[in-house]
Amino acid sequence: MSKSTTSSVVNSRARAYDFLVGLMGVAPDVLTWDSTHRLQGHAHHHGHELVVIATHEASHKPVVLTAPGWDAVRRSSNDQRHELIDSYAITDHSGLVAAMQ
Repeated sequence: MSKSTTSSVVNSRARAYDFLVGLMGVAPDVLTWDSTHRLQGHAHHHGHELVVIATHEASHKPVVLTAPGWDAVRRSSNDQRHELIDSYAITDHSGLVAAMQ
């Protein structure tokens, strides 16, 4: 991986982390980044798993999903994927609280 690619991934992950902390109001208990899918993170907080998808473009918001939501997206066909991401995406604190109940 080139230095500029590494820098881009680090910046993308930092934006995603900041977005996640903004949703949660606190840092997650644990956040690990996938070594294969470098923009995919797995956060654990109070016994719940969340999947964080960082974006290359600063103009796009990162995506946060519950583990079951991410599983549904992963198993979907390509033509269903964007619609499912939109429906499962957690976009604010109240949505996060509801998803974690």
